[in-house]
Amino acid sequence: MSEVEVLYDKHVTLIGSGGSTDARLLGSQLPGTRYHYEYMVSVTRDERVLRGSSWNFYSALVMIRRELEADGLRPAVMGALVNVHPSRMALDMGGGMRAYYWESSPRPRTVDIFDEVPPAEYFRLASVEEQRAWFELRMSEGNAT
Repeated sequence: MSEVEVLYDKHVTLIGSGGSTDARLLGSQLPGTRYHYEYMVSVTRDERVLRGSSWNFYSALVMIRRELEADGLRPAVMGALVNVHPSRMALDMGGGMRAYYWESSPRPRTVDIFDEVPPAEYFRLASVEEQRAWFELRMSEGNAT
């Protein structure tokens, strides 16, 4: 693979205290070393483009989320819910595209981190720090998968 491959090109809603705004999310896989790829996420709203790149999509999304947080915004994607987090295997082998979503049952289901969050679930959108703290608490209680 010698060129950029766009894996996601979709509308995303950004949620803030003043309401919502529309944006475009691109997720791309860039050529990397023999065994690893570089993943890039970009969010475009108005004329501003935010970019994050990492060895997996989840970490690249975290970079974007931190920039959006500075503007008081959270993307309405599954990867930004407080109770969503990828396993190490999903990061290593799946490029961080999928993550566990713990609902009310003790067994999580797997979701695509860029899937849209329904408006009824917007209250679960979390900052990067809130999500990390929730996951660390879950791990300390022995409930991680």
